[in-house]
Amino acid sequence: MRAISAAVIAVVAGASAVATARDAEDVAMERKVRRLGLSIGEAFACTGEKERDVFKEEAHHLFDLIIQDVGSDLAYTYATALGVGSKEPKDGLDCPARLKNWEEIREDYELKGEK
Repeated sequence: MRAISAAVIAVVAGASAVATARDAEDVAMERKVRRLGLSIGEAFACTGEKERDVFKEEAHHLFDLIIQDVGSDLAYTYATALGVGSKEPKDGLDCPARLKNWEEIREDYELKGEK
């Protein structure tokens, strides 16, 4: 009886450790996606009116890629963070850095649309 109890405790403890590690990975991924969305939203705030349609199209394509790769929960996180970032006042942002980061993202994910 004690051997069974010890085995059950060991299995539960092992499963708990795996779940904790998985939870930490999930939290880390959510933070990365949130930072990505904020950064892209801030780049959108820095973008001129003429370029915004292409920007929206490319950012939406990235949303689609996120859904395919990691699911709708993280895609929702991306979309909401992008919305928040896009509402930042332009004068409080480092626009050259944000736009440079956006260009790198566009290249990394092959998002470049027709201008």
